[in-house]
Amino acid sequence: MAVLGFRIPASILKVRRMRIRAVGFCGFTLVELLVVIAIIGVLVALLLPAVQAAREAARRTQCVNNLKQSQLGMISFSDAHKRFPAGKKGLDNAPGTSALVEILPFIEQQTLYDLMDPLYKPWDDTPSPTYHWSTIPNNYKVIGTVVATFRCPSDYSEPAYTFTKLEWDPIPTPDSVIALSSYGCNWGSCGGGSGCVTAPSIAPTATTFAKLKTLNDGVFIYKTQLAPKKITDGLSKTMFLGEIKSNVDISELYAGTVPWTMGSRHINFRTTEKPMNLPYEAWYDFGSGKLDATFGSHHPGGAHFAFGDGSVIFLDENIDLATYRALSTKAGEELPSSSY
Repeated sequence: MAVLGFRIPASILKVRRMRIRAVGFCGFTLVELLVVIAIIGVLVALLLPAVQAAREAARRTQCVNNLKQSQLGMISFSDAHKRFPAGKKGLDNAPGTSALVEILPFIEQQTLYDLMDPLYKPWDDTPSPTYHWSTIPNNYKVIGTVVATFRCPSDYSEPAYTFTKLEWDPIPTPDSVIALSSYGCNWGSCGGGSGCVTAPSIAPTATTFAKLKTLNDGVFIYKTQLAPKKITDGLSKTMFLGEIKSNVDISELYAGTVPWTMGSRHINFRTTEKPMNLPYEAWYDFGSGKLDATFGSHHPGGAHFAFGDGSVIFLDENIDLATYRALSTKAGEELPSSSY
């Protein structure tokens, strides 16, 4: 190319064009940059809920798998022993060993189960002239072990905590790490509320609160092991396990915490007398402190429940209360709606 009689080399022209293109690419005004940043911010804001929803969906899937595995453990226990485990093994005036302890060998936790003394398992205060559960060191190892199968991924409360006093035991106990559960056993449709123990439609045989411990209408009660034939409502219509919404700020043992090793009413035992996901203000008030006895979860809108046939169903927290209670009874002969 010639300008005023002078020839400009092609290489110089090429460099010049590249500079022009570079200036055109980078020459954004401040307003244009702010618009681009705002658009990116909007896109991130739109994408974040989708990411969170995907993560919650994954957590819910794992929670379902945990409950299913636990319930299959219950079924395997029944196949081996011809009965389901008792909800609680031990004395009436102290916490006992929970049903979740008994299914450890059936959920690939045989090694953990074998750590315990075969007769004096954690929390079992059955009288003995020579032994007590708290004198067996391995029991503390079991109590402090977090079992992933018993923890919902959406449960953001601490999986374990240190407790410094076990006031119901006559023998002094050391500071103990106590692992918690996100799941509880179905005690029935009565939690001991006003009028509950005398209402024939709820628990007709439990006319007093003391009788409720062994005569509630759920699957897991004190000491008694039920045979499958006792679940006359049908295994597919009777809930066995459900999610529990543990208290996040743990200040004492009975503040909503759920040790998976401990079988006790309003702790590992939960009922359908009241709706799920109740706030602290609606818990049972027994004078010395409030206790929870309801199911609930950290999933929005309801909770998962494992039924006797191994199925796991998410129940809406606004489920009809009569239907909800009917699903928790083992022999009520109700005809619960299929719309739950």
